[in-house]
Amino acid sequence: SGTTTFAGSVGATTKLLGLTTDSAGTTTISATALTATTATFNDPVTLGANATVTGTTVNFANTVDGDAADARTLTVTASGNTTFGAVVGGTGALQALTTDSAGTTLLNGGTVTATTQTYADDVKLGANTTLSGATVTFSKALNGDLTASNRELTANANLVTTLGGTTGNSGVLNKLTTDASGTTLLKSAVTATTQTYKDKVQLGGAATLTATGGTVEFQKSVNGDTAS
Repeated sequence: SGTTTFAGSVGATTKLLGLTTDSAGTTTISATALTATTATFNDPVTLGANATVTGTTVNFANTVDGDAADARTLTVTASGNTTFGAVVGGTGALQALTTDSAGTTLLNGGTVTATTQTYADDVKLGANTTLSGATVTFSKALNGDLTASNRELTANANLVTTLGGTTGNSGVLNKLTTDASGTTLLKSAVTATTQTYKDKVQLGGAATLTATGGTVEFQKSVNGDTAS
């Protein structure tokens, strides 16, 4: 019910089968590396150092924050599911949040605030989600958790928002919105009922935008990445 602190590396020489914290109290990760086949943090997590969590499944069931704003990085390397079940960076914004290319990231907490966000794996939205930072990059597929048009994504990135894989292919989004600052880079197909691009748009490939029964709105310039 108090604080669980990991001050040294965990599983560095012999990987743990499972690492689990209960829902009471808080966990402070001051170690740079935690390695366990299954890592489940049921309580709020505070990063006291730049941390890498490695496993097959990594589940943050509660909030994740840095101990100071824009001061900590979190890298998750999970071949299965990486789950963020609550707000990330709500009281202590992260400097960087990165997931590896294997597996799937489940964004179920509604809000992520990190200066640099890089989702190298497939991403599935389990809630209406707002991502805030300087750069937000989706390297692979981005979908809602249901086949119906049920989830909304708002990307507030003052530099670049990158949609690198197909969006809404298996789980059509209800709304996709980018803020007015920065640039959105579209590299593949997007399917969302309502699409609103408030910033400049740059095409990084052949992009097909589908909004069956809905709208697609470009509020600023649209350009290719090379001259025709």
